[in-house]
Amino acid sequence: MLLEAAVACLIIGRIAGGRFHRFSRLPVRALWLFAIGFALQVVASLPFMLPAAPAVRIVSYLFLFAGVLANWSLWELRIAGLGVLLNFLVITANGGKMPTSPAALARIDRPAVAAAVRSGRHPRNSLMTDHTRLAFLCDRLLIPAPYPRPDVFSLGDVVLTIGVCALIFRGMGSFAPSRPSS
Repeated sequence: MLLEAAVACLIIGRIAGGRFHRFSRLPVRALWLFAIGFALQVVASLPFMLPAAPAVRIVSYLFLFAGVLANWSLWELRIAGLGVLLNFLVITANGGKMPTSPAALARIDRPAVAAAVRSGRHPRNSLMTDHTRLAFLCDRLLIPAPYPRPDVFSLGDVVLTIGVCALIFRGMGSFAPSRPSS
């Protein structure tokens, strides 16, 4: 969801008068912390990482939190950081995996994903049960077909995406009052 939203925001930002070269003016510090955090999220999603995935995922959040703290002056990253925090809370409260609503999972019509989650073989997600902690923060929202990549996502994902999209618009200078192109 985040990747698709970021690409859409780049396109919308450009249409709204933003310019890609303006990103260089954005005062983001310690990008390496975000890079490591996201890289660890990718590594934790690899099938061979299944036994260590929960621990790797939790460590990845520590890098993401450090990146947010290093950039606390950017309100957009504080919003994104809130989304990261919401996801971190539900994932750590449930053994290192994001619980997923069985009803939402059934509606996305991706049988291989659903089978992996139900069997416990999915590296990122587990099946939500009556014993799931912080269930309101779990993956229970969905983008169904005919969207090309139907998926289930969480409230934390929504908040994170809002923060990232706001940062993209700010970085590009989108929606700014008319001024000479620079």
